[in-house]
Amino acid sequence: MAFNFNNPLSNEDDGLSWYVINFVKNNFYFFTCLIVILVVSCMLISKVQDSRKNNIRMNQELKHQDKIVQEYQHLRLERQTLTEYSHVRTLAKENLKMSDPGVENKKVIDVRSSGGNSK
Repeated sequence: MAFNFNNPLSNEDDGLSWYVINFVKNNFYFFTCLIVILVVSCMLISKVQDSRKNNIRMNQELKHQDKIVQEYQHLRLERQTLTEYSHVRTLAKENLKMSDPGVENKKVIDVRSSGGNSK
């Protein structure tokens, strides 16, 4: 007996649930394929989302690395500037009140003849 959707169920009919169960049994392969496709689609969407998150995190880390390299270059330049002879000399004169020794206090030592040679 085929179910007619236009006619209401009579009392002697088995009911709509019997027809639904028969429809699912007859189309089991279709519903199985549909469920497999939905599961695989959800897994694919999840992996794509994870990949996007990882790409965003990697880009943030690369920006952070660039910032650190730029800061390192700035610190190297600052260190080079602070260790220049003229800067050290100016700081010694201004902050420590140091002065150059006079000519009478300077001694010249010849390093070549001071036992450095073993000949």
